[in-house]
Amino acid sequence: MLVRHIGAGGFGVVYEADDPRYRCRVALKVLRKERIVALQGFKREFRALADLTHPNLVRLYELATEGDTWYVAMELVEGSTFLAYVWDGDVQTASATVSGETHRDDFRGEGGPRPRIDVARLRAATRDLAGAVNALHAARKLHCDLKPSNVLVTIEGRVVVLDFGLVAEMDDREAGSERPLGTPGYMSPEQARREAMGPATDWYSVGAMLYEALTGELPSVGARPRLSPDLEAELSDLADLCADLLTPEPSARPSGAEVLARLGGRTSRTSELLGSIEVGRCAFFGRREELAQLHAARREIGPGRTAMVRVVASSGMGKTALVRRFLDELEEQAPETLVLSGRSYEQESVPYKVFDSVMDALARHLSRLPKDELARIAPRHASRLTRLFRVFEHVDFGDARVAPEAVAGGSQAQRREAFIALRELLVAISVTRPIVLFFDDLQWGDVDSAHLLAELVRAPHAPQMLVVATQHPHTASRAFQAALDEALTGIEQRTIVLAELPAEDARSMASHLLGDTLGELADPVAREGSGHPIFIQQLAERAIVSGDRPDPSFSLGHVIMERVARLDGDARKLIEAVAIAGHPITEEVATRAAGLQGAGALKATSTVRNVRLVVTRQGSSSTLELAHDRVREAISAAASATSTRETHTRLAEALLAYGHVDPEDLVRHYEGAGDAARAREHGAAAAIRAENAYAFDRAAQYWAIVLEHTAHSEATRWQLLQRWAEALANAGRGGEAGDAYQAAADALAERQPDRLEIVTLSRCAGEHALRSGRLDLGTTRMSRVLERVGVSMPRSRTAASAQSVARRLRLFVRGTSPAKVTRSIDPKTSARLDALWAASTGLSMANHVVADALGLTHLLEALDAGDTSAVVRGLGYEAAFEAVIGGPFLRRRCQTIIREMDELAQRSNAPYDLAWARMSKGVTAWFLGDWSESWTHCTAASALYREHCRGVAWELAICDAYRLPALAYLGDLPQVAELVPLALRAARERGDLFAASNLRMGQQSMVLLASDRPIDAIRETSEGIAAFSTKTYLLPHYHHLFARVQAELYRGHTTEAWRCVEADWPGLTQARLLLAQFVRVEIRHLRARAALALAESGSSSTGPSPRELRRAALAEAAKIERDQVAPAKPFAAAIRAGAAAHEDREAAVRHLERARAGFRDAGMQLYAHATLDRLGALRGGTEGATMREEAQRWMTTNQIANPRAMIAMLVPGV
Repeated sequence: MLVRHIGAGGFGVVYEADDPRYRCRVALKVLRKERIVALQGFKREFRALADLTHPNLVRLYELATEGDTWYVAMELVEGSTFLAYVWDGDVQTASATVSGETHRDDFRGEGGPRPRIDVARLRAATRDLAGAVNALHAARKLHCDLKPSNVLVTIEGRVVVLDFGLVAEMDDREAGSERPLGTPGYMSPEQARREAMGPATDWYSVGAMLYEALTGELPSVGARPRLSPDLEAELSDLADLCADLLTPEPSARPSGAEVLARLGGRTSRTSELLGSIEVGRCAFFGRREELAQLHAARREIGPGRTAMVRVVASSGMGKTALVRRFLDELEEQAPETLVLSGRSYEQESVPYKVFDSVMDALARHLSRLPKDELARIAPRHASRLTRLFRVFEHVDFGDARVAPEAVAGGSQAQRREAFIALRELLVAISVTRPIVLFFDDLQWGDVDSAHLLAELVRAPHAPQMLVVATQHPHTASRAFQAALDEALTGIEQRTIVLAELPAEDARSMASHLLGDTLGELADPVAREGSGHPIFIQQLAERAIVSGDRPDPSFSLGHVIMERVARLDGDARKLIEAVAIAGHPITEEVATRAAGLQGAGALKATSTVRNVRLVVTRQGSSSTLELAHDRVREAISAAASATSTRETHTRLAEALLAYGHVDPEDLVRHYEGAGDAARAREHGAAAAIRAENAYAFDRAAQYWAIVLEHTAHSEATRWQLLQRWAEALANAGRGGEAGDAYQAAADALAERQPDRLEIVTLSRCAGEHALRSGRLDLGTTRMSRVLERVGVSMPRSRTAASAQSVARRLRLFVRGTSPAKVTRSIDPKTSARLDALWAASTGLSMANHVVADALGLTHLLEALDAGDTSAVVRGLGYEAAFEAVIGGPFLRRRCQTIIREMDELAQRSNAPYDLAWARMSKGVTAWFLGDWSESWTHCTAASALYREHCRGVAWELAICDAYRLPALAYLGDLPQVAELVPLALRAARERGDLFAASNLRMGQQSMVLLASDRPIDAIRETSEGIAAFSTKTYLLPHYHHLFARVQAELYRGHTTEAWRCVEADWPGLTQARLLLAQFVRVEIRHLRARAALALAESGSSSTGPSPRELRRAALAEAAKIERDQVAPAKPFAAAIRAGAAAHEDREAAVRHLERARAGFRDAGMQLYAHATLDRLGALRGGTEGATMREEAQRWMTTNQIANPRAMIAMLVPGV
């Protein structure tokens, strides 16, 4: 609320206003709308002091905008101008946090008498002004417009420097060129000439102010003030200082330290040194090899290529300093690079903590872009970004901000959209300028950040980006480290391990810090520091204070605590509060937690900053953080257990009192205080907050905390276990989710054994056990679920087969029309149908025989119940199973069932039913070998699920399980390479081991072979099958066999390929997989290829002869021909060609011609062109060469890296 108009400043109008948050008066400087072009200067004024706190610098609180109005909230300073105060005037309040023109004529007219000087005030005010200027320079900033009207003095005598509209960074190369000039009469000669400026520029202005205070007139360059005789003796020292400050040559003017000394301020060398070394900005020495590695990594990035460098070392080794030096050099060498930097904190409790401050920087960058550029780079689903990072709410992406809320797959799918949106944004930016992301202290990261990083860096088409991170070697959690390692798989990365500085560099650093006077201590300080930069710095400071050689028994902790012990009691309380907080906290929270207020709080804050134990975090004007982790460690370790608990309590109370109700912070502090009840209360809020930000792993952590503080006898415990299970499931920790669901079911059963929710919870427990690879446990759980609803699971494959035959006969007799159609189903019937459906679908990718029996039971009961959606699902499931079995009769019948299912779905018109119908058509087409139809229908179904349904992660996985291998059979391996990583990441995020393993094995492994990476293909398939916890031969074992044998054939290991097939054949038979029509076609074709390849190589000395192997291949070809799927006949023809090629060239050509025609008719372009190459090789001559050229051209266009190996794998023997 505005209280009154105060005046006008350099960029805007200033008002006195009430701050409702802090309940105090502030000054509000509002940018004049007609001065909107000065917005950058307005922001620069704010940012000049946003990270500084000093008693003699105005405090700035907030920079904000509402619509087109920009404003800065700042400290309300009431007082007189500098001249009014020192000229023995009354302290006025007319000027309050506002600067204007110099009011010299208000005090002395032309030719009038000299002003009356209050000597004491002049000396004190000038000394404080010099202290403020010196502090500003220590922060590497220049004011550039010091004048009497920009300095107010309060009634208490506090000097406050205002108006930083012309502030400049000392390192800003443009500071003296195009920047606005200061005020004539006060600005230095070099500033007037637009030459390079430095600290001496501001000291000239101080001299001009002092000259005017002494004489009432503006100075001329180099002039000494002419004092009245009665003041000459008393003020001659100030007149001499004034003359020296007005020296035309900047280098001849006194330094800040000299000015302070001459004014009677602190003049010790220690004061100067501590004021000039900023945390994280101490002198950089050595590390030449490490810098070279960083630059080499930068050169590795390019369009579509991301690289990663991790700088690993313990605290204080100079990780951050190294990267900052690299970034400084990068700015010189490649100024077009966009650098986005941020830091993580151990105790920080924000979602995606690794990215949080980096996204702040990105948002600032985006806000500076023109609209057309922003429109060019705007990603799809830009609105999702605001759920991850609220800072993007202020970035106007235009139409790209709008996105539908309902997304298939629920929260996980929305999170994936947000991840992809950020990736697309970075890719678009990197088209015109490479990007560097700098993550400081990566070890404090969270699993959700690793998942986000995985999306950003994945190939292909990654951003042109270098990711640089500093990391402590032993601090990251196991979960985060594992997730991070997985995220970085497949990208260019290197690790730089920082060791101690070599002796020469350590001595150089110590010598620099100690200076010439104490230079003889450089060797002992370097030795005692053991090459550890932070040790060297702290020991050097101690040496300066004492002038003594450091005690070898001192550790860094001793040095820190020695400094802390010298502080007064209030300062020690404050620094302990900041240490126990563990991450940056606002000054108001820190002081309240320390039990401080008013002047005591100000004094303590100033003290801890002056000794460089606490600094102001950049980007916030009132946020305190410790200077280094080792400072926090030392102070926290020294605090007693009782004191620590009490401080945690006060921190929590302070956070609540000031409205900082981040539930994650409150949980940590109440746990630290031993307050279980409040930790539980805020833990639930923290979990919900994390879920809303898609930070599911963090949500699971907080639900676990809630449960830890919840009694086993509490009635709602099962509901908390359910929430925990849901969070674990969303975090991709399927095995743990299954256990949590089971615990929830057991907890509910203990109290209310008849509740239907027990079935739902137990079903979820079984599903997650199955999907996470614990097949035996999952099967047992599913069996118990079925028993609870009155269904017995078949105990063997034989029993399941018999049950399937009986139920399928019953279905033939009964027909597939529902007895009635209703959407209102009895809850118990609905629970039974759900249990049957979950069991059949859960087991379908593992034990298809048992799944078939349960699926038929589900369909028959759904038909009797008249549940429309259940019937649609059951009919689609049955059509697919009948296509699996195959044969003319079932082939016709499954098409009939598909039509009936489609008609029922159309009548229902429910989005899920329509999507399921399309998916069922695609799955059925796959088993019939119609790859184009399978791809089309499954892709369409996937789009329907995503656009109109929620909670359909399993259904989306089924679409991928069939459309991706269909695409591989069609020969479009580049597109498969695009889609598989996305599907694999989604499967891993939800903990679906079956889907993940399927994507790493089977036909999808062709992607790695196309890239000429057979070893990687073998590793992927071996890791995929190793995760399963059963020895029973199941469908995943078949997928593993297929991928492994193909890889062995590709690399010419024909003996191993044949051995693998023969070793697995009994398992395939036992699992009854050869009863599935296409599976037996595919596996017989694989066995025949292995036989022909081994026969051709002649490398088997103890196994079958080449003749026996060719005979075995021909036997498989005869069996393949009997099946009625599209690829069967071309598969068989290619095998016959390989068997005939060694003795009947013409027959081989005829077989190859038939094979090529069949592959082309089936749309199998890769097989067709591999066959064309072999046909050309047999025909020879010009015609043969043309054929082979065509085949090779197709292979190259479709990114087949080693066509010769690929062709030998697909068409062996020719």
